[in-house]
Amino acid sequence: MKKIALMVLAMAFATPMMAQKTSTNGLEKEIKMVPKAKEGYKQVFIKVPASKNENNMKVEVFVGKTQLVDCNQHRMGGTMEEKNLEGWGYNYYEVASNGQATSTMMACPDGKKNKQFIYIQPELLRYNSKLPIVLYVPKNMEVKYKIWKAENKFNNAKSL
Repeated sequence: MKKIALMVLAMAFATPMMAQKTSTNGLEKEIKMVPKAKEGYKQVFIKVPASKNENNMKVEVFVGKTQLVDCNQHRMGGTMEEKNLEGWGYNYYEVASNGQATSTMMACPDGKKNKQFIYIQPELLRYNSKLPIVLYVPKNMEVKYKIWKAENKFNNAKSL
């Protein structure tokens, strides 16, 4: 009886690890056709879960880094360019940015600084749970995203 209980316990711990390894291997297979990251860049991916009506959804992607900032408005310069993977019909995104932020020049009377995620102009991308979104970003930057959902209901515009 003790042997069976130990075996069940061992399987309970091993199963999540095997599932995690399988899902990572699955992702590697899904993105094997995209090129490796260039020097100074890293490959980042976003895998969204399946949803009933993916046509009513979008993924908003933010690329930037967390910095100590004052009371001014801060923005980061850079671009995100969509690239086509020839022969596959897939796309991926390359981000170009030197990581430098600009800001308004208001005086901050208290002089306090706080951590804030500063990012380049975000991009709104198609939601597709069948393919991961693959990005190449500078090594010192990170990627965050939001998922947007539209209602199925149409609204009528008013005329004067």
